[in-house]
Amino acid sequence: MLKPAQMSKLRVVVLDQYLEDVMREFSKLGNVHILDVKTAADAKNLESVIENKTSGRSAELLGRIYYLLDILGIKEERDFFGSLKKEPRRMPWKSNKSEKQLSKVEELVSEMEKIVLKKSDKLVELGEEKARLAPEKTVLEALSRLSVDSSTLGESRFLYAVAGSIAPQDLDKLEEALKKHLIEYVLKEANKSERIAMVLLTPKAHKQAMDKLLEGLDFQRFVLSPGTASSDLTKISHRLSEIETEKKQLEADLAEAKKKYAEKLFSLREIVQIEKDISDTNSMMAKTKRVYVLEGWVPDKNYSELEKKIEEISHGHAIVKATRPVKGETVPTKLDNPGIFKPFEVLVETFGLPSYKELDPTPILAITFPLFYGLMFGDVGHGLILVLIGLVLAKLAKTSRGVYSLGVIVMTCGIFAMLFGFIYGEMFGMGQEEQLKLLGFKLPLFVKDAAGTALISPLADATHTIEFLKLAILVGVVHVGSGMVLGFINKISEKQYLSALAGPLPKLWLYYGAVYLFMTYWTDFGKWGQNLGTVIMLIPVPLVIILFSEVIQHLPKFDMHHLPTQLGEGGFEVFDTSLIFLSNSISYSRIFALALVHGGLFLALFSVAEPLNALPLVGPLVWLLVIIAGTAGIIALESLIVFLHSLRLHYYEWFTKFYAADGVKFRPFKAERVYTRTEE
Repeated sequence: MLKPAQMSKLRVVVLDQYLEDVMREFSKLGNVHILDVKTAADAKNLESVIENKTSGRSAELLGRIYYLLDILGIKEERDFFGSLKKEPRRMPWKSNKSEKQLSKVEELVSEMEKIVLKKSDKLVELGEEKARLAPEKTVLEALSRLSVDSSTLGESRFLYAVAGSIAPQDLDKLEEALKKHLIEYVLKEANKSERIAMVLLTPKAHKQAMDKLLEGLDFQRFVLSPGTASSDLTKISHRLSEIETEKKQLEADLAEAKKKYAEKLFSLREIVQIEKDISDTNSMMAKTKRVYVLEGWVPDKNYSELEKKIEEISHGHAIVKATRPVKGETVPTKLDNPGIFKPFEVLVETFGLPSYKELDPTPILAITFPLFYGLMFGDVGHGLILVLIGLVLAKLAKTSRGVYSLGVIVMTCGIFAMLFGFIYGEMFGMGQEEQLKLLGFKLPLFVKDAAGTALISPLADATHTIEFLKLAILVGVVHVGSGMVLGFINKISEKQYLSALAGPLPKLWLYYGAVYLFMTYWTDFGKWGQNLGTVIMLIPVPLVIILFSEVIQHLPKFDMHHLPTQLGEGGFEVFDTSLIFLSNSISYSRIFALALVHGGLFLALFSVAEPLNALPLVGPLVWLLVIIAGTAGIIALESLIVFLHSLRLHYYEWFTKFYAADGVKFRPFKAERVYTRTEE
């Protein structure tokens, strides 16, 4: 059992000319959780640091880079797990002062903008010109089919001519309306496709009536720019053809620029983002005229290296001080487990981080979680499938820590499932007899009785089944008890001695006392009466201590006025503890139930598939396909259900005995480099 990494509070006082170098080193080392100095009690005589020009300049550069990425349609290609599909080539970058770095980036961005923005702007300009000319071409083509010159449209001395298009279903309505209103007109149609192009001519006196009538129908007038004539059709068509040619060339040029600049833009974005992050930390500092003060938390094991680096970078113009956490301070939590346990930190963090002084349950959970999983999912073949799935997840995850951890967890659960498969004698849902019948051999058993059959098996016979249920409850008794032991250790480590004596200790006493009595005498209450002294010591005595637990915890500041309330809380604790212990212990029977379900589902699958084997010619093939499909479906569903139940046994039956999970995550200031590598 490990505790989170031990932390020291770091205070650095550094001369202004070395501040940037110090923060840059912090970003490289990535082991300082920076605090806001302005909240410190001794910061009232210091000035706040306002946003500097580097931060604003970085933000402006980032905006330009994102604009180029957007114009070129460049996006990071990520796989299903959120990892980059391919490892990028890291651009070498000389480490320097922020001002020089940003100037270099700005120079490179400006060069790209000269090429990209010019072509992009021209593309937009051509698009706007096409949007203007294309409708005019359509109108002129329609007028050409109507043999009408554009100059004849509108009002003349005696006539009013209007051109446009109408939906075929509205043509009859138009003619009926014209006749109804006795308007004199000439209707000339060009075609009857999607919309009918037409010209309407009427005496000038009927202009208003004609306009009003057309407004009530789906009539779209032909509109031309001033000065556009029918003779311009050839010229407009030629220009539109030129536009298409230019657009294709520009799009090809931008596609080439996309290939050329993609990784470079990602690299520049990363560089500028790091510079902005470094600059933004200034807002968390305080200062005098020339001296900056910053604070943070650093793991003890990293302090010596950090102190040495700061001394080197500042040439001795910095004061570095580390102090131990004081009571009441919120210290961030950094889980510090060996590599073999590290993937299981994901399961702990999902529930919540331990506080700084709290025990980290990860090492125990890394054993018990796959153990419970294996008990419920014991099968050599199915476990092997989980191992392979876990290996694939871990391999494909690449940069995703969460997916990699999930892959390792699934693989570990698969290994334990295989282990219990050898104990149960199960392989791909087949018991020992089915293995002999279908495969010609059977699994060697790790644990067997005198008759050579599996000593522990959820489906062997009634006796074995009852024994397996007892085993599941026994596992729960040990697991719940270990949680109370950890709760006691937590209280002692936090120097809450009275709370430890009045809380976890009597509950542990009561729980294992009740377990001992039931295991020894079961429900033979006559024997309970014959051993009354033992019964009193194991049940009533710890119950009385729990009843007075609130009183005991408040003994240093005992107040008679609070006694009734404290006894009331103690009485509720007695009732709650008794009920919870019973429900917790019974809850572990789910290990037995799910192991039984696992075996039962595959028994049912083989029973359903058995008749198919007798089909002529294709029988064995159909049988195999049904078995494969059924196995895939059951594993997909049941593996998830078993995973969730394993989580429940830890989150609700175990964690509630000792784990507050109210820690604050350690978030070090760190420059994440994916596309770049620094050269000193």
